[in-house]
Amino acid sequence: MKKIIIFFIFIFLFTKYLYADKQSAAVGIISNKCSYVLETVENISASTEDEVVQVVDVVEAGITGFLTGINFYYSTLSNDKFKNLWADDFDDIYPAVMDYCKKNPENDLIDASMNYFLTLPDYKE
Repeated sequence: MKKIIIFFIFIFLFTKYLYADKQSAAVGIISNKCSYVLETVENISASTEDEVVQVVDVVEAGITGFLTGINFYYSTLSNDKFKNLWADDFDDIYPAVMDYCKKNPENDLIDASMNYFLTLPDYKE
């Protein structure tokens, strides 16, 4: 139980606090700079490797949640077309987004995720 509590403390430290006087179009992990995400994953990964949920899983959940949400928004703008989120293997999404982050550390994780989203083909029935 103690490890779970410590893990969640790390997660809360990972997401930056939002202040009442600060405005943002995105919140949570997805709104962090790539450099911050890469550094945090590197620093925390070792301490969560024996846990059921690892820091990489949390970042991946933020990315895939964003991709799902933006896909529904995309469908409203494109006459009910969707991007095929399964065009790549699920395990390839995180590395592709992190590769963008390594090349563009001053961009946000949302930029990296959007870049990945725009590479996906439309869903075909």
